[in-house]
Amino acid sequence: MTAWQLLHKWYMPFVAFAVCAAGSAAWAVHLETQLQPVAGVEIGLTYGQAWLPRDSLIASMTPYLLTAVPFAWLFSTSSRTRWTAFWAGAVGVLRIALPIMVLAMTDVAVPGSSQRYVDWFSVRIMIWFADAEVITLGLLLWSAFGTFAKNAPKRLPRPLPSWEGV
Repeated sequence: MTAWQLLHKWYMPFVAFAVCAAGSAAWAVHLETQLQPVAGVEIGLTYGQAWLPRDSLIASMTPYLLTAVPFAWLFSTSSRTRWTAFWAGAVGVLRIALPIMVLAMTDVAVPGSSQRYVDWFSVRIMIWFADAEVITLGLLLWSAFGTFAKNAPKRLPRPLPSWEGV
């Protein structure tokens, strides 16, 4: 089996999701630790010791975009691979959208400023648990598709059209 044939196996979108999820989680946590929290008193809020600008926090989550890589397998010639690429990519999009939704629902407007802040001590647990849940969902889908792939009849991919007469 060549590397090119291995790349077109049905499970490769899930492998890409798992690798990208692991790498992007570590990268995002590293970027999040580089942010400097601000005390609530300094920005005009009455409580909290670790407020972060919402936009900076969302920017630190840009490595999550790597989990959309499985969509690249939508161009595969195998229908089974395209099907798994759709679902692995959908889980990747969920992994991108869920933390942004949590941040958008929990941010606070600072009086006299257009900047919105997030209480990092309370929100980080929700974001990290949501991240772990979505990664687990991706792994469960991988397992489920493995069961379906074993039971599905084997079909050869359709050959690409010939362009000899053009």
